[in-house]
Amino acid sequence: MNDLHEEIVNDAVQDELAEKVFSILDDLIDDHLSFMSYEFNISTQNMKKLYEAYIIQKEKEL
Repeated sequence: MNDLHEEIVNDAVQDELAEKVFSILDDLIDDHLSFMSYEFNISTQNMKKLYEAYIIQKEKEL
């Protein structure tokens, strides 16, 4: 009976730890995706500015 109780407690502890680990991983993935989205937006804005500068330069050459 003592072994069964110990096994049940160990399973519960492992389940709780697994849940915490997956929660932490989920938060890390969300943070990483948010940062990648931010970097993409900055990169897109920079490309737009470069393109606008290119168009202005071409218009000056005409």
